[in-house]
Amino acid sequence: MRFLELKIPPPILVISTATIMSGMWYCQFCPLSNPLHLLVTIICGTVGFVFWITGMIQFGKSGTTIATTHPEKASLLVNTGIYRYSRNPMYVGVSLFLFALGIFLDDGLALLMIPLFVVYLTYFQIIPEERALEKRFGDEYHEYKKSVRRWI
Repeated sequence: MRFLELKIPPPILVISTATIMSGMWYCQFCPLSNPLHLLVTIICGTVGFVFWITGMIQFGKSGTTIATTHPEKASLLVNTGIYRYSRNPMYVGVSLFLFALGIFLDDGLALLMIPLFVVYLTYFQIIPEERALEKRFGDEYHEYKKSVRRWI
């Protein structure tokens, strides 16, 4: 299944997953009718957005690429800012966004898409990225992996 590795850019994967989740939505739910759903949606969506955008800003400040389908082009190992707490804050962010969407849709089937998204992302995006970064940065990346979790 290595032919799937790094082929689908994560933004396309997120949009596809969100679209599938929305397509599964069969109930006419208004989040305003349940304040708890609305609160969870807002909190998870906001935290997810903060993780995602902070990760992107940190890459921009560092001057390295965010081309997720070409991790070998990374010019610098980013291990500061939010990357001190998660090796993949952008992926954490979009996963939280999808969770917020599932809560908003109030659909258990849509929420089942999130573990599938995470498993796919881990095996076909993150692990290949890690192999490329280990090859590119060697011991520096290996030490980083030992001190910072993949997700959070």
